[in-house]
Amino acid sequence: MPNSHDLSNSEGLVKTYDLLTSLISDVQYSFEILHNDENLQSSRRNVVRSTFSFIEGVIQILKFELKADFRLGKTDKALTKKETEILYDVKTIENRKIPWNVPLDVNLKKTILIAAKTWCSKKDIFEFSSDSYNSFLRAKSTRNRLTHPRTYYDIQISEEEIKQMAITFKWMKELFVSIIEEKIKVILETLPNEVVNAYKIQQLKEYCC
Repeated sequence: MPNSHDLSNSEGLVKTYDLLTSLISDVQYSFEILHNDENLQSSRRNVVRSTFSFIEGVIQILKFELKADFRLGKTDKALTKKETEILYDVKTIENRKIPWNVPLDVNLKKTILIAAKTWCSKKDIFEFSSDSYNSFLRAKSTRNRLTHPRTYYDIQISEEEIKQMAITFKWMKELFVSIIEEKIKVILETLPNEVVNAYKIQQLKEYCC
């Protein structure tokens, strides 16, 4: 590991697009491998791991974009103390900032709500009671069991659990696209008409969905 980053080679940069596309490719590839032998447990476990790596990555991409907008003054929205703690992964206790490993479901919900507050005109972009969100919660339980196994049976993944992974992956992609489309609309409002007319928002949707 070098002591300093070589920016000419993009070292030290977040590279959110490369991160997103790599994570999506990982999930898609893990499902392709599983399709060749649907009963292979190691392939099922890879589906679980890659799906939740994708979800964790999406949260961080959204946080990166949000923090950039707040840092650069591109939004006039104000964050509450709780929202700030979520966005920056810190707890403030007795005027000291302490790193906070935000629980995944809380991290996902709150980050999306901050994004909706910052960029979105649609108030119902995220439904806590939707079937897809409930599938995510069930998939998360499977991931937690796999990540912290106590018995052999904890690492056995059922067909139904793979189905929940597929639903969760599709839902997360679609939700991410919806949020980014809203952010793009905010950006387009600041651009000349000729630039707006040349931009095709459909390209992002076609790639991610």
